[in-house]
Parts: sequence; C-alpha cells; structure tokens
Amino acid sequence: KDQAAQFAYDADFQLPPSPPAPPTSFHEQDAKITLWWESNSEMYDNDFYQFEGYRVWQFRDLAGSDPQLMETYDLENDIGVVYDFVVVNGERILAPVIQGTNSGLLRDLTINQSKYTNGNLINANPYYFAVTAYGVAKNEEIIPSFLESVPQIIEVFPGRYAADQNVPTAPEDML
Repeated sequence: KDQAAQFAYDADFQLPPSPPAPPTSFHEQDAKITLWWESNSEMYDNDFYQFEGYRVWQFRDLAGSDPQLMETYDLENDIGVVYDFVVVNGERILAPVIQGTNSGLLRDLTINQSKYTNGNLINANPYYFAVTAYGVAKNEEIIPSFLESVPQIIEVFPGRYAADQNVPTAPEDML
C-alpha cells in the first residue's frame, strides 16, 4: 500500500487512465462467430504505462459474470508474464496475472467452442464476449504493474443472419 500511495503522490494524484477498449465487431456464422477489433488501443502510451496486448474474454451473461479468458495476443518483445501483487490466504504475494506469449498482435478470432461447456457453439443461443486492451508499467516500481480496459461486452448468436440481409456468397468464400 505504501508503494501505491507513493506512486499516486509522485503522479500528483493524476493517475493514468487504462487503455481504451478496442471497438469490436462480430460476424455470426453456422455454429461459430468471428470477432475483430480496431487498433486504437495500440497508441496507448503515457509516462507510466505502455500498450502491450489484447485479451479476449467470454462471459456467462451481459452483466459480465464469471469471466473466462479465451486468448491473449501481445507484442513480440521481452515482456511475457506480467506479475502483480495478489492476496492469497490473507497474504500479499507476487504472482503472475497475465500470461503473455510474445506471439504478436492479432485483431481477430474465430470461436467455435464455449469456455463454459468445452463444447461447440449452438446456433441461436446467446454468447457474450469482450476484447480488452492492457498496458504494462514502464518500470518495476509502478503499482499496479498493468492497467486493462473495461470490457465492452457484446451478445452474439451463432447461425443468425439479419432478416433483410442479402448474402450473395457463403461465409468464408474468397472474394
């Protein structure tokens, strides 16, 4: 707590904002959905934090209960695992909080399985997803060690097409 208070004091209590959430779009297909998001978060950089990557989440409902991490896409650099202090059995310990892969950034994901059932997505059933952006601290003395955007949860229904949609090609046809 002392380090966090010192950080706030050093920043003149002007704490940096989290990275902006990337606007996310989706395409509903037969037993799957595709999410894609914009790159606006990648410009996130301030005196204390810099952009590092995206995390894709699934939720049980539109309220955002029981988040399940689906994928992490981060920059190809020397930052892999992000550690921060967490409370375990009443003790504060340094633990991994984000497992980066240094695999590079992607801005799309096709999903055909639910994290909750480990089964295929079912047409016409609602599913809830969000993409968040996260930034990491520029030095080890900054607490917290990362900031993450607030999830902007979207509801999708695999297999559903708009009633007035004219689709001259099938999904995934090469145009």
